[in-house]
Amino acid sequence: MKVLNKLLHLMSIKRTTTQDEELELLFAGLSL
Repeated sequence: MKVLNKLLHLMSIKRTTTQDEELELLFAGLSL
């Protein structure tokens, strides 16, 4: 859960297209 909170924190700081794509890949990996 710490990882999720960290990702959400990074998202709130700055959001770019590349970062959003990376987050999508990370969330996809976590759901596996």
